[in-house]
Amino acid sequence: MLIIVAPFICWATMVLSAYGITYIELLLIQGPFRMLNMINFLVFRVTRGVLFSLETCMASPDSKLIGLRKNQLNTRLRDMKRDYISFLYGFPALPADEVRDDLSTNQAAVFRDPNLAHIFFRSTNCLRKDQSSCYPQGHYFYDVAHNGLDAMATRFIEETQLLMADDPRDINISNPRLEFLWQFGLNDVFDGMIMADKAFRAGVQQSFVQLRTIHTVVFVMSLFGAILLWLALVRPTLKRAGKESLQIAEMLSQLPPQMDAEAIIAQVVLGEAEDEVAAASTKKAGPRQSSSTGMNGSVPGGSMYNKRSVDGMPGGGGA
Repeated sequence: MLIIVAPFICWATMVLSAYGITYIELLLIQGPFRMLNMINFLVFRVTRGVLFSLETCMASPDSKLIGLRKNQLNTRLRDMKRDYISFLYGFPALPADEVRDDLSTNQAAVFRDPNLAHIFFRSTNCLRKDQSSCYPQGHYFYDVAHNGLDAMATRFIEETQLLMADDPRDINISNPRLEFLWQFGLNDVFDGMIMADKAFRAGVQQSFVQLRTIHTVVFVMSLFGAILLWLALVRPTLKRAGKESLQIAEMLSQLPPQMDAEAIIAQVVLGEAEDEVAAASTKKAGPRQSSSTGMNGSVPGGSMYNKRSVDGMPGGGGA
């Protein structure tokens, strides 16, 4: 019995283990998913910062319109700083008066992915997608563009704050801070955020690749186990059952037609009372007697064939 049940127990244990690992991994990946959404937000926070900086400068010489644009730019800058700090260092790094939202998480991306930490803090390469357009050495944007994405994002935020602090008379389309935000923000900072997004996305996707591998292994092992079970257990059992069926049919063909073999087997297997078997044998033998009656009348013995008559037969149970 254990041989039959053991393969199913092993298969169930394997499947439950795989789904248990999957459930735990999906629980753990909720934080990285929120962080992935947050870095996606950071990508368009950069473009919004550049857009509202441009609108602020284009509002000149209307001082009231400049003040309105500054308020809008300040809101966008506050959102960018909040998402940036929360993404890198987790929500606890924000001021105590900050309110959590759906993207907030206590996990810090900088400590989760070493590739991401390299892009933000240790990279000395140009992060532009088009490497041919990188600043040459000696350019006044070269140093900040080759000190990691964190230095670039910090400089972007500082230049935006300085633009809002400028006198309204100095805010115009030729403002040097706008030049930095336009050229540096839309190229180096934006492309750097895209690179960081791809690096973090690859880390999140790796978790799903591992889960897919686990389930693929479980499927292949289940298929192999089913084939092995058929060859080692099911097929021999069916073969043996077929051979035994032929033996039983051969044995039953040698018994008289009046004998109720089913009742006798029930007595032996189920332990039914001998009187019940005799009554059942008599009841079932009636129609058989009439069908077995020929020109010479009833078959000798008739319904008197029961277990005792079988036991008295040569080779029967009474031998």
